[in-house]
Amino acid sequence: MTRRLHRRARCGTCGLHLKLCVCDTLPRLDTRTRVVIVRHWREGRRTSNTARLACACLPTCSVVTYGGPDAASSLAPPLPSSLWPAKTAAAVLFPSPDAVPFASWCAGVGAPVTLIVPDGTWGQTSRIRQRLVAQTGLPCVALPDGPPSAYRLRAIDRSSRLSTLEALARALAVLEGPAVGAALERVLAVVVDRTLWMRGRLDRADVTGGIPDGVQRHFAP
Repeated sequence: MTRRLHRRARCGTCGLHLKLCVCDTLPRLDTRTRVVIVRHWREGRRTSNTARLACACLPTCSVVTYGGPDAASSLAPPLPSSLWPAKTAAAVLFPSPDAVPFASWCAGVGAPVTLIVPDGTWGQTSRIRQRLVAQTGLPCVALPDGPPSAYRLRAIDRSSRLSTLEALARALAVLEGPAVGAALERVLAVVVDRTLWMRGRLDRADVTGGIPDGVQRHFAP
């Protein structure tokens, strides 16, 4: 198999190679919390994007595309308020310097809640956050300090920066209970480990959830 064909043989939902697809093992997590992911248009092309995993696990999760490939659409239109019901509290989840601590915000609102989550590189999400706050007038909320990111498929230069799925796992652990957060974290661990195994950077015995029987690496480590 050529490298080009090797790259094409991926699941459109989880982004993994078809023989490593995890879709049939993903949990369905019914939550009161609604999640709206505002994803930079370039991010949707990346197989390492974790927003697709969040949507596969959370029935109340939806994705809105930000921007487009041409200059005229480089700025997203206003986010429609219909994405969050009138009777819910909503906030933009992003660790900006002026963000309200997540626990403080949660203590002042009731359920259900809508979390709007920028998705992309750090620079892309920073710009999306600025535009969202300006357009919607919603508060920005930030998670407390916690363990460094376990997302080893991309370089992360600060311990406070998390993948989209990790940020949602920690936020929903507060809003919905630790079991929901743990389930999302396990999904990320399985996907990351299988990807690292395929790249020859992790032994089969160390892969969370294991590797399906009969699956071999396409390329030698």
